[in-house]
Amino acid sequence: MNDTLLAVKERLAAVAGLPSLECSVKRHCENLEMLARTLKSLGMGEQEIGQNVLSVFEEYERELLHAVGHMMKGANP
Repeated sequence: MNDTLLAVKERLAAVAGLPSLECSVKRHCENLEMLARTLKSLGMGEQEIGQNVLSVFEEYERELLHAVGHMMKGANP
């Protein structure tokens, strides 16, 4: 599960430096960590936790990339 969270953070590193998204990315990482801890406390196995965290992240990543695309279009009309 820790490997999953590390992979997520690496994938977010590219957009984490954008000032307009930095708080959102940080908050999402914190929420994913909390989700992983909660699932573990409920007795879920590491592999299943990783799959669930990755699934939630991939949806966020799609939305984030869409938002970045709109921001870039607005910056370069």
